[in-house]
Amino acid sequence: ASAPCALDENSISGDTFLGAFYKFTRPHTIRGTMLAAFAGVVKAIGDAGGLQKCWSWGLVPRALAGLIALLCGNAFIVGINQLYDVDVDQINKPFLPIAAGELSPKRAKLILTACALIGPSVVFALYPPLIVSLYLFG
Repeated sequence: ASAPCALDENSISGDTFLGAFYKFTRPHTIRGTMLAAFAGVVKAIGDAGGLQKCWSWGLVPRALAGLIALLCGNAFIVGINQLYDVDVDQINKPFLPIAAGELSPKRAKLILTACALIGPSVVFALYPPLIVSLYLFG
């Protein structure tokens, strides 16, 4: 039996749209986004006096929507880079889906448009102006 391998963008086939989309979002970069978001939540809970004082099940959908907004923002950032660095990526990172020809620039632009619309829309709809500003600032 072969040893299990870690699931990463190099082990996913870009032969399907979902595979190319997964690689396009550069999942390893999302780890940092998730860690930063988690650290911010832990800090806020601590500042509020602990979990018992600030927990509400009603916050869960809002938190999940915020996570979607963060993932859209992350995908937008890494996607813009791939779209404009195709020539460099064909040499240095030929496994990326646009450079490898697994995802067309047209489809990449559609994904970027969706991320640019969904992420900020979620944040504008659910969060106060400070959070909106921080989200849009990057």
